[in-house]
Amino acid sequence: MNLEYDADEQSLLSQAADVFRGIAPLDAAGQKPSVWRSLVDAGWHDLGADVERGTLAAGLAAGVFRAAGHQLLVDQFTSGAYLLSALATHVQDEPDRAHVAAALEQRPGVLLGDGRGAAVPVVDAGAREGYCFGAQGEIDVYRVVDDGGLVLARWLGAPPRVQARPALSPSVATVTVDGDEWRPMRLDLTAGDLPGIETTALLLHSAALIGCAEELLTTTRDYALNRHQFGAPIGSYQAVKHALADVYAANTVAWNAILSAVAEGADTVTAPLVARYLAVEAALGSARAGAQFHGGMGFTAELTVHRFLKTVLDGGQRFGSHDEFAAALGKEMVSRAC
Repeated sequence: MNLEYDADEQSLLSQAADVFRGIAPLDAAGQKPSVWRSLVDAGWHDLGADVERGTLAAGLAAGVFRAAGHQLLVDQFTSGAYLLSALATHVQDEPDRAHVAAALEQRPGVLLGDGRGAAVPVVDAGAREGYCFGAQGEIDVYRVVDDGGLVLARWLGAPPRVQARPALSPSVATVTVDGDEWRPMRLDLTAGDLPGIETTALLLHSAALIGCAEELLTTTRDYALNRHQFGAPIGSYQAVKHALADVYAANTVAWNAILSAVAEGADTVTAPLVARYLAVEAALGSARAGAQFHGGMGFTAELTVHRFLKTVLDGGQRFGSHDEFAAALGKEMVSRAC
């Protein structure tokens, strides 16, 4: 199993990282409304379609998501650039498929649902409110309904009410629509086809969390090298050096687990569970270290570290809590051993 990128892939990932850095989505209020437009202009808004069509390998997509995580493009990227883009490729009717693609070129979208369960929540036909991720600025709202076959519907009524939850993270919001003005679009998928899309979303989101963790580690390391206490940089003390070395090791192991899970022939049940568990564990460790070694400032909203901390803490709950993944992994390992 080859977990290394070749020269062409490394060049593509370097270009993606340059684009994400140029977008610079962070300011005091969170992500700028222009971020999605910049992603569209750079061609990074329809990764899901590329993965579903097989024109972009999932392992390479993971590298793109990792780079996006460095700029806090985690949930918005997962919701729009992957999930909705992937579902759009399965819209049966060509005009409807073009309609979704055109809409995603204008603004990001979110799937109506609880935001913490299945990556593609299949909701009741009467659902009008959801706890969603990636909901900054103007958004489009979609929902997936099963009426004997899966239907992707786009909201066409009045602009949705978006109640941001900044206490959780910059990308979390409650989204509400009034009425029943949906454009239904039949998918060539059944409920049994969704796990493949959902597993890829899980792994790509995990890769973005690793990007967050790596950016946190770099920021914390730089601070530790420049913050002097008792006449020496705090980074010169063994307690700090060892803790940051542990974070680096955890990030590296988790990233390799993600690549292993998306590699051809990887275990389709255990490998994604292992990758998700290790990714969240590594991201949480990086977030805790960042907050701790920045001292009291690490917990304040004035520092970028704080926004990374919130993104990691809440992003680690997406698709299920960390404890739930640990329990599922344990159950799977026991069943394989018996």
